[in-house]
Amino acid sequence: MSAIGNEQRRLLKTLQSEAKDAKNLLKLVAASQDPEVVSRDQMEFLGVVGSRVLTPEECELAKQGISIDDLRRICGRKIEENQRNNSLRDSLPPNHMLRIVYAEHDLLLYFLYDLMNLSACLYKMTDWAASIKDTKKISHIVVHLCAMDAHQIREEQVILPQLVAHGCSDVPKLIFAEHKRLRRQRVEIKELTDTIEKRDFAEWRGSFDDVIRTFVPATREHVYKEEHILYPEAAKTISDPQVWDDMKTACDKLGLCCF
Repeated sequence: MSAIGNEQRRLLKTLQSEAKDAKNLLKLVAASQDPEVVSRDQMEFLGVVGSRVLTPEECELAKQGISIDDLRRICGRKIEENQRNNSLRDSLPPNHMLRIVYAEHDLLLYFLYDLMNLSACLYKMTDWAASIKDTKKISHIVVHLCAMDAHQIREEQVILPQLVAHGCSDVPKLIFAEHKRLRRQRVEIKELTDTIEKRDFAEWRGSFDDVIRTFVPATREHVYKEEHILYPEAAKTISDPQVWDDMKTACDKLGLCCF
């Protein structure tokens, strides 16, 4: 992280109890950094609270590496409605096919939040017997996470080919590559859940936590990219309403995710 970034984080902490105008303060901090520089490490924390609960001002700072905890302590949700009221999602017709993938993201983010909490709770437990409630919840959530394949197939077979057909290939390549990586991680998580109560508890807990701490931020980052890059690009590039109707029909044939 840059020296400027560290200095700004210290400033944000100092001003926590004094800041009254969060929006102006965030703009002031954002103005002193380069908004074009976005690294993966700086993006990963974006999903800590779910992609759509970030305000536009927070997103600008988030891209530049400011800690989401520092942002939250200062601004909370004071200007959250501004983003919600102007989002692509809210502008879509009720039966638009993109609303399907948005809704699936909502549930996915919900499960990821629970999974992180459950992983943290396991460190308060000493053995399998004490953790039985939490491990049952984990197994249930992982079943739903494995249903992400239907969501990804919807994007890979319907949205991405249309983008390529309309001359946009860079974004589909990125999304395809990330889907492949997330599938591998989901397989690893599923394999771990299949060994619940079959391995040493402390060893299993450590392995599970390691995988979750990689998978959850990566998935949240992926959701952020899709909702802020892929879907807006599709909405902008594909202008023919009939094409969207055909895409909706194709999605209906694929069916819904089980979650």
